[in-house]
Amino acid sequence: MLIQRATQHCIISAIVFLCLSTMGEGAGPPSASLPDLEPLSQGVILGRPTDTSVTAHIVANEDMDCFVEYGTDPNEFAHRTETLSMLADDANTVLMEGLDPNTQYFYRLWQRPTDLNDFQSSDTFTFCTQ
Repeated sequence: MLIQRATQHCIISAIVFLCLSTMGEGAGPPSASLPDLEPLSQGVILGRPTDTSVTAHIVANEDMDCFVEYGTDPNEFAHRTETLSMLADDANTVLMEGLDPNTQYFYRLWQRPTDLNDFQSSDTFTFCTQ
């Protein structure tokens, strides 16, 4: 038990050291010039999948504009939904349609506060049609 605790302590210390050392000496937190997009929405929940479409459900935490970009190549999203203008606490849906059956797709949410011009994207996620 003592050896296991000592090993866990060393592993945790090494992880903390590696995380701190990647910032470099004198490095601070990332630039604060870009807005934190996490609170803008609760992300995308996919539903109603068919062989040629999927519905994306989006809930806004703050007033925002957003759209979903999607495609079969994670480096090149060939399609996008309409842009939604949403008020805080709004829930809305957009349809990703014209999809090929039995195919993996990649998608990401682009969002911005309504008072800014530039959209920023979420991470990329996947789904498969039936």
